[in-house]
Amino acid sequence: MASQTNPFQALIAFIERQLAEGGATVTESAQLKEPSGAQREVDVLIEADINGHPIRVAIECRDHQTKQDVTWIDALIGKYQNLDVSQVVAVSSSGFTTNAIEKAATHRIRTLSLEEALESDWPKDLIRPFIRILAERHALTNAMLRFGNGRSSFQGDDLLNAPAYDGLGNQVASVRDLVLELYQHSVDAAIREVLAPRAEAIMREGHTDSFSIQIPFQGGGRFVREPNGVLNEILEVICVVQVTPVLLPAETKHFFYNRTQVTVGKLDLDAGKRLQFAVVQLPKTAERFRLAYTNVAKRTPPSREPKE
Repeated sequence: MASQTNPFQALIAFIERQLAEGGATVTESAQLKEPSGAQREVDVLIEADINGHPIRVAIECRDHQTKQDVTWIDALIGKYQNLDVSQVVAVSSSGFTTNAIEKAATHRIRTLSLEEALESDWPKDLIRPFIRILAERHALTNAMLRFGNGRSSFQGDDLLNAPAYDGLGNQVASVRDLVLELYQHSVDAAIREVLAPRAEAIMREGHTDSFSIQIPFQGGGRFVREPNGVLNEILEVICVVQVTPVLLPAETKHFFYNRTQVTVGKLDLDAGKRLQFAVVQLPKTAERFRLAYTNVAKRTPPSREPKE
């Protein structure tokens, strides 16, 4: 059976990985076998060896709108009566009813919740992360072509609309298509290279002024046929790109989880994608600051066409 997960379960697994010590391993959607041979899935399984004694902690996660009652606790009691674990932990994003907490305690099931932390509750020796993402928007504003036989007889839109040929004289596309293909294939890497040395200053000072860069590409063995019939090789395509840095503030929430401070956040991006992240901190232990993120959106293709 395929493993199942959800963002809340993934968050708890990430937090537990940061807290794991002494060679402990944390596995999400782990499989345990009952004496009958049946496989049961555990949301998060922590395994460790203490003085030669194997320890297994099973964590079950629920992300519901209401407090969890004894119904879930009863289900966990039944599930784990035949599984070899040292401890069962039930984690609810919305807390538990009093009856659920009491029944869990009588069956040695530990109950934990993500408790939203007010600013006044946050320890003074820890930061409350405010996370911004440095993104960018870009547009192709111009394209310059360098030819093997000097300048082409074609200019402006006539050049962009002219057919492009391979070395055998077969038409393969238009010059416009060639320029856009080169641009779309390589622009992301080129912009990252330019933005990297500027990123710290942009984040610190908040300056997001647009700037232009020129990105050269090899012509890729393509030619235009001049009016006299001669194939003129396109040696280089230089794309002029306008780049606008964008600082995107992420929506964040701060929580307490098992004496640990946790910040989770999300940022909706283009194309229906979302960037999700989590930061874990422990008091007086700066080395415990950890960041994880998932689901980074791809940039959408440019909407503007080049001009000669």
